[in-house]
Amino acid sequence: MVPPPCLSPPSSTSHLPNQPYPFRSKDDGSGETIGKDSGRTIINILNKNPKKDAEPYDQDDMDHMRNVVAYCKRHLAQEEMAKQDTDSKSYKSPKNWGHNALKA
Repeated sequence: MVPPPCLSPPSSTSHLPNQPYPFRSKDDGSGETIGKDSGRTIINILNKNPKKDAEPYDQDDMDHMRNVVAYCKRHLAQEEMAKQDTDSKSYKSPKNWGHNALKA
């Protein structure tokens, strides 16, 4: 599965065609997935603006959060299946992006 253009990985990563998005590993050799790196980015964005005022967000923050919203929206269609199988990628992947199907 190839990600739609709105979910292209950050420029620090490249597409690995043999791995489904977003379970690809980053190119830095750490073995960490792009989704976990994105989760850390979300936390950094929230921590630097605890009052959630619109003005402190820069364009990179807005672009990343748009990607997160689009990704979660796509995966909400699989939410019922994810709730039934918490060992599935459908359950685990959205958690990396800040969405827990069991708490939705």
